[in-house]
Amino acid sequence: MGINAVIGYMASLPVAERDTAWKRIQAGFILASELPTTPSPRSDLDAALEKIFGEKTIAAQPMHASCPAKIGGQMGKKLDDWLDPILYPTHSLAFLRALADSRWVVRGEPEKSKLIREMKWGGRMFGAFTSQEVAVLEAWICDLNRHNLPIKRTGSYEAFTGAETKFPVIGVTCEWSDILACPSAPRQYTSSLMPTNSFSPLSFQEKSHAILSLLSVSAVPFEYLPSFPAKCASTYGMMAIRCLRALYGFLPDSDTCAGMNEVTTNGPILGVVEIAGVALKDTSEHVREFVAQLLCISAHPERNEAILVGLQDGFIDYVFPACEQLHTQLSVMELQALRSIRARCRQTLDAYVKQKNGHGNWLAEMIDGKKVVQSIVSNIVN
Repeated sequence: MGINAVIGYMASLPVAERDTAWKRIQAGFILASELPTTPSPRSDLDAALEKIFGEKTIAAQPMHASCPAKIGGQMGKKLDDWLDPILYPTHSLAFLRALADSRWVVRGEPEKSKLIREMKWGGRMFGAFTSQEVAVLEAWICDLNRHNLPIKRTGSYEAFTGAETKFPVIGVTCEWSDILACPSAPRQYTSSLMPTNSFSPLSFQEKSHAILSLLSVSAVPFEYLPSFPAKCASTYGMMAIRCLRALYGFLPDSDTCAGMNEVTTNGPILGVVEIAGVALKDTSEHVREFVAQLLCISAHPERNEAILVGLQDGFIDYVFPACEQLHTQLSVMELQALRSIRARCRQTLDAYVKQKNGHGNWLAEMIDGKKVVQSIVSNIVN
């Protein structure tokens, strides 16, 4: 198409003007070949990344509505404008080009790119992209290195035209603002658990049902925290996510998020809910009141951090061993999975509690939470 355009243009000119026009075309081509502003053709990686971003625009646009920074320099667009689900298909490639020139991307070096770091463990966008999607983005950043301006230009344009060239300075975009903190859910606030009453002696079947009911809700202490992704980008949030991954039966964490790929490609999941086999509506009457209180406390993960960590610690130290004592209802595979979950949670919780050693009040609340679980398990099994 380009060749035909040049041929058609040249043929339309008077013969006397063709030499001058041809030199101008040559000069333009030579200049464009060494300018960073010259668009490069859409690559397969461009297309793959456009598709990934396009699939997230509906969810991503409102989450970035408060970001004042622009991608594409001062003359660029705000992020929520780039991510407009309706307009995105019309400027998706332009968005990638602007992103490539932003401070969020270091061409050819994904490990140094802030955008990649924010998508991995500890980043503010962790969980928004799967490991496969991050891999595509990393490959795209590596590929950008091919389009970098050469360190030493050939000087062919200057030699051809005798002109002196000044290259434009690519502007640096502003920082993205932090995602605004989200309010807690409108549940009744409470920061304490009522002591559990002693039970009359339970049959073996009743004990098993009660303990398995506790096992089925053993992820509840941290379960509400991921409702606010921005709050997970903290030491507390990362600890909770690691525990939840273990409790849900997912594979040990890596520095990227596996997303739905982990659910669909690694076979059946065997977490505490699957092992317990007890639906919330079928919770044992002996622990129903405790579970109701637990749900209320977990709805405020920041206010109740210490007691929730203690409760989670208690589930690991008391509920899990009790399940093994009543192992007649569990298969060998389920018991092995339970031990693996416990080991992963134990390691994660120990590391976090160790960081809190100097916080006396926090540790006291944490121990109180753990004692509540110890008490209710003791009432069931004894």
